[in-house]
Amino acid sequence: MKKKFELTLRTTFAVTNIILAVLVILMISLASFLIADSSIFIPILNSESIIGYNISAILFVICGVMLFLVSTIGLFSSIKSRYFIISLIVYTVALVVVGLLLFSTVPITFVYYSKMNHYLANEFPVNFNISGPSPIMDIGALQSELSCCGVNGHMDYDTSIPTSCGCVKQKPKCSNSTIPGPSRYYSDSCLERLQETNQIHVWMGCIAAVILCLEISLFLLALVVIYLNYK
Repeated sequence: MKKKFELTLRTTFAVTNIILAVLVILMISLASFLIADSSIFIPILNSESIIGYNISAILFVICGVMLFLVSTIGLFSSIKSRYFIISLIVYTVALVVVGLLLFSTVPITFVYYSKMNHYLANEFPVNFNISGPSPIMDIGALQSELSCCGVNGHMDYDTSIPTSCGCVKQKPKCSNSTIPGPSRYYSDSCLERLQETNQIHVWMGCIAAVILCLEISLFLLALVVIYLNYK
């Protein structure tokens, strides 16, 4: 009965580590995409803000790589071997260390998500005020970079749509123009595109929260397995 229970624990332990590895890969992918895509914020943020915006993503990548290694150790630990207890103890300690780092990273990602949302809602429309006498920043480069048109859409342009709004390729989110300018323009507003990218912070935070729950479960399972082997 004891052996059967231990086998069930080991199987559960192995499967949970596989799930953890899959979630970690997903988290790393999202974080890497956010880092790579952060260039779209260059026209609207200074270099210091860009680094700050990427901090949580960089930390998630670091945590992800460490967790992937930890989950590999966990899978190794689930297989009966001469180094079983040693690897399981190392796994448990590593799980706690990475878990604490990940736990501290989750609030950071939501803080930067909130800050960027505040900027996009309040400062961004003012800085790129197309209809104003002198917008602080040139929206042309942003429109070309993001494949978007206007802060709130092409409606920002009353008389003529600029060439930077023109679709250079046939894309599904392009519309035919009825006013002077390119024959086809990007349907998405620049505000929408920036908000979509910023939303990745939320997805990363949610995945990290699920991973933390899995880590707690794995930590408890590891303690039970260690206890059964020492009993």
